[in-house]
Formats: sequence, C-alpha cells, structure tokens
Amino acid sequence: MKQAAISQIEERLIQLPVDEQLQLISRMAQRLRDHLNNPAHAEMPLEAMAADEDIQRELSQVKPDLAPPDPTNWGNKLARYREIVQSIMQLYASWFPHKADRLTEVVIDAERDHYVLMQVGWEAEHRVYHLVLHLDIINGKVWIQDDRTNRSVADALLEAGVPREDIVLGFHPPEVRQYTDFAAA
Repeated sequence: MKQAAISQIEERLIQLPVDEQLQLISRMAQRLRDHLNNPAHAEMPLEAMAADEDIQRELSQVKPDLAPPDPTNWGNKLARYREIVQSIMQLYASWFPHKADRLTEVVIDAERDHYVLMQVGWEAEHRVYHLVLHLDIINGKVWIQDDRTNRSVADALLEAGVPREDIVLGFHPPEVRQYTDFAAA
C-alpha cells in the first residue's frame, strides 16, 4: 500500500515543471513535519499523507508545462531564474529540522538578485551563525558563491532547467573556472 501511495504522488509530480515540483515537495515536507510534530498524528501512515485532501487538491490541479521558456527573452529568463533559485532555496531550507533555539533563514534580495540560506541561533552555549548556501544572479547567470550542502546546488539548478553555460561556480578562482563543466563568468 505504501508503494502505491508513493507511486501516485510521483506520477503527478513528474508532470510538473521542476521548480513547481520543488515548491510542492517543500509544502508536502512541511505538512509532514507538522503532522509528525503533533503527538496526535505521530503515527500517521504514509497512505494517510498521500490521501490528505489538501495534497490531493494540489496534485489534481497539475497541468503539464510543455512550453519551454524562450531563452532569447531576457525578461522571461531572469524571471524564470529568480523563481528557480527561490524554489531551490525554500526546498533546501525545508530539509533542516526545526529547533526552538536555531532558525533556518532564507534571505532574499530580489531587487539585487542575492539569495542566502543560513542558520542562526544557539547550540547549547555556542553561537550558531552558519552560511549554508549563497546564490546570486549576475548578468543572466546564476552564480554559486558558496555551497555547504550535501546535495550540490549546481545539480539542482541543472535539474530545474538552468543550462550549464548559465551557471558559474563563483567559489572557484577565475583562472580555475574555465576547467569546470560550467560557465567561467
């Protein structure tokens, strides 16, 4: 039964554009966390989660996105990259457990296209101020300024439809970037 529930969710998800997949997965993960944090729902089976009316409603509204973005239209490209980067930031933030004394923050300066994921707070008597991920959009390219995650954000960007030539590994020195599979600048 659990496999059938997972398959049902997967079948609907693959019809979505990648950035919408990330948003829906993030919402589902949050809903699952909320259920698990509630003692009354701690034993909620996966089948019940898959049958959740809100999730079913969202999945039923899935419409395949068959038209790729127009790469020659800079306005569309910039808007698409902003959506993708924000979705990825929210998804990555959703993977951190909620703790009363530590916050996971997504800091977005959409006007200047700066995006930061960080953790701040306390771990026992030690201050936590940890940069997890820093992305910028500069001259039509997504710059990965820092990536301290277990899952490469470059891979997530590729999966979301950002081409290699529009991804810059900014954490590498300029003279090294030319030897990567991504844009030099």
